[in-house]
Amino acid sequence: MHSSSNNNCRQVVVVAEEEEATAAATEVTTVTAAAVVVATAVAVLVVVLVVIVVVVVVVVVVVAVVVVQATAVTVVIAIAIVILAECSSSSSNSTKIVALVVAVEVSAAAAVVEVVVVVVVVVVVVVVVVVVVLVVVV
Repeated sequence: MHSSSNNNCRQVVVVAEEEEATAAATEVTTVTAAAVVVATAVAVLVVVLVVIVVVVVVVVVVVAVVVVQATAVTVVIAIAIVILAECSSSSSNSTKIVALVVAVEVSAAAAVVEVVVVVVVVVVVVVVVVVVVLVVVV
């Protein structure tokens, strides 16, 4: 009787050890799987953020270049208006003054637009950088 009781105890101990080993292996597998999922998610997030930053920077640069070019064209047009008014023999003094005023106003408007675009570009870049930093840190 005593020996069968010992056998039962041994079987219980063996079963408990096997269950503990299985639980430990399952835990290692779960932790490894979780680490892989987190690493993959972080990698995807970083790639998405980099793509967003690149797209925003490209769009901002293109818009800035277009606005600067448009401003340059506008200033050239304003100068041409003044030159035409000055060179035209039939132009009266009042026509020349109106042409000059229009040219100055056009140049000033172009300059204001350029400043606004530069400010918007800077704000957009700063906001994108701050958002990216916050997302990466958090």
